[in-house]
Parts: sequence; C-alpha cells; structure tokens
Amino acid sequence: MERLIAIRSAYRDWDIYLFQTAGSYGGRGQSPQTVMDRVSELRKAALEASDAAMRDGWWIGSEYVPFEAASAQVLRLAAGEVAAYPSHELDDVRQARSALNERILERMAGLTEEVTVLRGRRE
Repeated sequence: MERLIAIRSAYRDWDIYLFQTAGSYGGRGQSPQTVMDRVSELRKAALEASDAAMRDGWWIGSEYVPFEAASAQVLRLAAGEVAAYPSHELDDVRQARSALNERILERMAGLTEEVTVLRGRRE
C-alpha cells in the first residue's frame, strides 16, 4: 500500500509542478535550469516509486511518457522558445494521471480484499 501511495504522490507532484510552472507568467517565473533540475527530481521520484511497486509484482507501464512530453514543453516555455501554453501536453498528463490513479485504486481495493480474506482465515 505504501508503495502505491508513493507512486500516486510522485506523479501528483510532477503534475502539479508542470501546471503551476506553465501557468506562472507563461513558465518564465523560473530559469530553464531551475525547471530542468526540478523536473529531473520529480522524474527520479516517479521512477523510483514505480520501480519499488514493480518489485512487488505490480507492473507500471509507460505512464511517464506524457509527463516527459509536457516537461519538455514547459522547459521550452520557461526558456522562451515557445510562447503558447502547452495545453495539449498538460491535458495528456492529466489523462495519464487519472488512468494511473484508477489502476492504483483498483490495486489497493484488491490488496484490501486479500488482507480481509487472510484475516478471515486466521480468525
């Protein structure tokens, strides 16, 4: 359960950062290096959380792909290379995160049922 919560938190943090950064003065509130460093930290946290869950046998696919695309666009926005808000990429992030959250909740429900069954057998 803790590993599933860690995945949800890591992807939520990445999602929020991208939306806030893109929305703050067109992404120009932070230097491109600051954005790149923070995205690297968020990517690392998401991948570490996913890897930990995979060691428990729960496969995490390529949910990070839309996050990578949106991160690249937000970085370009912060660098002044583009002026348009990356709405398409950020919409893809929200959809990927929503789908991942659904999978996490389903997995948690399955684990809760398994724990309940085990408790029932022990009693």
